[in-house]
Amino acid sequence: DEVADPDILRVLFRGTTMKSLLESVMGKPMKRMQSLDGLTQQQKLTRVDWFVGGLKDCEFLPFEYPVDKVMFAAAYGNQVYPVLFEVIKRDIHCCWSLGPDMLAEGSKILLTSQIKFPNGLKPTPDVQTTAAEARLQKHHLSADE
Repeated sequence: DEVADPDILRVLFRGTTMKSLLESVMGKPMKRMQSLDGLTQQQKLTRVDWFVGGLKDCEFLPFEYPVDKVMFAAAYGNQVYPVLFEVIKRDIHCCWSLGPDMLAEGSKILLTSQIKFPNGLKPTPDVQTTAAEARLQKHHLSADE
């Protein structure tokens, strides 16, 4: 059971976990990326390349962020953990910026808002924009803040 497994490296490289993480960050499906189960090391390296490229495309990782993709594909923590930390940092920053709206009574901001990433990628389908969503869309997620 993936939920009960405390080893994030093992979970990330099993099944469609990496695909799901990338899709949630990018806000769109990654059709070419499927389960990592049963893949050769070279195939995993290709998937890692897609994963890291996707994170850079939607600016969750800076373009110049150094990732040793061979070591990442081999699930070496010293390569994987810093990348996951960057993703978590962006997620926390987004939640923090939405904090007051999330705490409002009856708030459905997490159910209805769509994160507008700086490069224009966005989840689908479109929903009616609320004032909180408009603030979120104007807010570019910055890891430096």
